[in-house]
Amino acid sequence: MRTLLLSGLTAFFLSLGAITAHAQEPGADLPFLTRYPGMQMEEYGHSAYDEVNIPVRKIASDARWRDAVEHLEGEVTYIEYYNPKGRSSLEILSNFRQALQNAGFKTRWECSAAAGNCIGSGLPKVEVWRGTTVNDRGTRDNRTHEVYQWIDTARALTAEHVAPNGVRTIVFLNVTDGSTRLYAVQTKPMQTGLVTTNLTPVDSAGMTAALQGPGKFQMHLPFDYNKASLRPDARKTVTELAQTMRQNPQLFIGLDGHTDNVGGADFNQKLSEARANAVKAELVAQGIEARRIATRGLGATQPIADNATEKGRAENRRVEVVNLTPGFVPAATAAPASATPAAPGGLSLTPAAAPANTVPQMQAPNQQQRAGNVPNPAADVAGQAGYAAKDQLEYEIRSGVRSLVHGLFR
Repeated sequence: MRTLLLSGLTAFFLSLGAITAHAQEPGADLPFLTRYPGMQMEEYGHSAYDEVNIPVRKIASDARWRDAVEHLEGEVTYIEYYNPKGRSSLEILSNFRQALQNAGFKTRWECSAAAGNCIGSGLPKVEVWRGTTVNDRGTRDNRTHEVYQWIDTARALTAEHVAPNGVRTIVFLNVTDGSTRLYAVQTKPMQTGLVTTNLTPVDSAGMTAALQGPGKFQMHLPFDYNKASLRPDARKTVTELAQTMRQNPQLFIGLDGHTDNVGGADFNQKLSEARANAVKAELVAQGIEARRIATRGLGATQPIADNATEKGRAENRRVEVVNLTPGFVPAATAAPASATPAAPGGLSLTPAAAPANTVPQMQAPNQQQRAGNVPNPAADVAGQAGYAAKDQLEYEIRSGVRSLVHGLFR
């Protein structure tokens, strides 16, 4: 167990080192697409909701460039990199294409200026995005972004990923031997639902909206007094959560169990763990992969209401569902337009078809059966007691870093 803890800490601090290496850059890479080795980020821009024009076919002329683009609205990220010396636009674009294909993207259009299949005649300037960026010197710029002039080394690629829930992610790469411009847009409705309530979303649509917006919601499930077994009248809500996860296969969640302050701290800690595990056990029984669900018990340490009243104690007895999908940025924490974009920025999507080694293994710790009257219904589901310390460490780190970065101190 000590070895597992040390391994987890080592991985965590190595990841901190990787972040520090680019700490002076104006933004962060896309969460699902790394940079070509040796690249340096020159410029970065991000908008939670904007419009872009993405080239999807050969551009005939200046007057007709709009015929060659698809106009899209959604979350937009722009990155410009300096290319490493001695690397051609052919090599760089080919590596990006392969990575995108491995993640489930399909190529919609690709061209080479030297081959003459990018434009018809002249050097048309295609307007891609009008947005604010920050460069590597910290200077902000608000301008119209256009594709590169079509010099001989210029190449372009447009690729698209469509998730099972219909969300589209389109990436446009515009590369020369000197630098690479990357535009990414994830289509989605304009952000709504910023005013929330403490009521549990009662259906899958409400849960999806909560997890895609604020990134969390409360489930006030009916449990019998001092017990963790799910009652029949609680299963409908858990079934809606299972449906949400089936409709969003890229979604990873954390289940935080909470209690009121009646009883001792140790008893409430065990009870909160058991109730979170009970929800996970039911989700697994309904076909959801255990690795997509992390659990944690917090006892009575994080009340959301006054424990001096029965109404307050009822509100505190809850299981909180938190969006732990890699790269997810809660809507309520988006930076104001006048602020410098902070890492991690970019799109919230991790493609469902990404290679397995890019998806974190987030199995919840298998809590050992403890003495007392509090059952642990997930003990036989996880079946990985040897990994308990490692998994708990991963969840604590992920939840802690997420709270630190996005300001969600629960």
